[in-house]
Amino acid sequence: MINAINKSKGNNLDRLISALGIRHVGTKAAKILAKEYGSMDKLMKATVINLSLVEEIGEITAKSICEFFEQEQTIELISKLKEAGVNMKNEKEEEGDNRFSRMTFVLTGTLEKYTRDEASQIIEKFGGKTSRFGF
Repeated sequence: MINAINKSKGNNLDRLISALGIRHVGTKAAKILAKEYGSMDKLMKATVINLSLVEEIGEITAKSICEFFEQEQTIELISKLKEAGVNMKNEKEEEGDNRFSRMTFVLTGTLEKYTRDEASQIIEKFGGKTSRFGF
């Protein structure tokens, strides 16, 4: 268990942002925020206006993020996580194959080889975006 805890300290910033439970911020928004801001410190200083300008982060989500980081208990939590050695920076992804850049995919139906999450990760790895289309 201790090894698992120590390993989780090195997780990428998007995993931490997602784990914080910020209202309206899921895994996809967490990835976008980690990529855009690069560190927890920069994200915590972002304004509603700056956040609203980030692609796929609307005004409601931006307000929610700012309200979350203004809370004293959040500031204390982040401080304790830093002291414990939790990674607060985004790992720079290598520039690579961006064949799906500026493309959005909607995954519907049954996939033969991958789960939806696995397929989404592959698409994002190549610079694309995925959209969930629910009925």
